[in-house]
Amino acid sequence: MAGPATVDIDRQRYPVHMALVLEGTCRLRRHDGTLVPLPHSTLVIEPVHATIEVLDGARLGLASFVSVASGPGLLETAPGLRQIAPVDPALTRITEVVLASVLAEPPTGTFARHLIERTLRDLLGGLFLDSRLRPTSAPEHSLYSAVVHHIADHYTDRGLGPESIAAVFNVSTRHLSRAFQEQATTVSASIASIRVNVAAALITQQPDLGLAEVSTKSGFSSLQAMRRAFRANDRTSPSAMRTLAAQRHRAANRSRHAPDAAGDGH
Repeated sequence: MAGPATVDIDRQRYPVHMALVLEGTCRLRRHDGTLVPLPHSTLVIEPVHATIEVLDGARLGLASFVSVASGPGLLETAPGLRQIAPVDPALTRITEVVLASVLAEPPTGTFARHLIERTLRDLLGGLFLDSRLRPTSAPEHSLYSAVVHHIADHYTDRGLGPESIAAVFNVSTRHLSRAFQEQATTVSASIASIRVNVAAALITQQPDLGLAEVSTKSGFSSLQAMRRAFRANDRTSPSAMRTLAAQRHRAANRSRHAPDAAGDGH
């Protein structure tokens, strides 16, 4: 949707589960009168009782997930997910390009549809994950904010730690530690937290992955290190999370194929 335009969330035919600012600046106007600026590459999760003003020169993407509409909301199933958060501009562009291509030329073959469906799901899941990894409370250009963004982009680096990060930002490890102490955390704890979030997202989206592979893709040195980090962050164990995710995927597949089966019976 290109501006100038206004989207009344409550009047949409389908529930809006995600709004992504693709270009320019939009504004979220809540019914209580509060106004929230939404700059480029801002993700809004499940906006309710509000309108989004798409300003002149701005573009907004809206998504409605019918399969989610009757079940738990995204904010309920992903504790800690912020309703409004910045996301990686490159991820925004890639998501837009893929979605535009699919809309322009929808796949017809069964395998192609399956592949595209999985790609879109992973892209949208990546937006949700990225919104969790990037801070919103700290000043945009603070050292803490910049470092957390750096960690979010380099969590797979095995050498990632206070010393290597301090060298990247040309500060002492002591100065770096103080910046994190002001946020009541440490550099190492932030690295572990981001890796846990990545691992949890991988398990939830792809429960068929082995946990050892998940630990590697998330930047952990071993499966044992990942399990310890989950416990330290008070998260459900990776194994239990994987079992639940597999059950949800099986239920979603049954729900998706049920109408086809009913149609074949007639």
